[in-house]
Amino acid sequence: MKKLIVMMIILFFGFSIGLKAQVVTEKPKAPKDTTIKSDVAKPTTDATWVWIPGEWEWKSKSKEYKWVKAHWEKAPQNKQYWHNGHWAKVKNGWKWEPGYWE
Repeated sequence: MKKLIVMMIILFFGFSIGLKAQVVTEKPKAPKDTTIKSDVAKPTTDATWVWIPGEWEWKSKSKEYKWVKAHWEKAPQNKQYWHNGHWAKVKNGWKWEPGYWE
């Protein structure tokens, strides 16, 4: 039982430290990603492919946000709509809320 409690405490603190690391004081400026839908051929005529605009991704190793270029992505089964990511104001700065499927 003691081991379980210790593990829960370690996981809680490890998780909360990881969350804090993702907050930045200034939103990074998106690079001039000139990739547009008409520049990249759709992988197939299948309607399950969705255009995902460029967005930020947290890299825990370097502890910084990196830009992921726009691309086509196959929608997961039973999901068709992509909600774009956005910067959310938090207590100590800004945090990227990644896009998700619905």
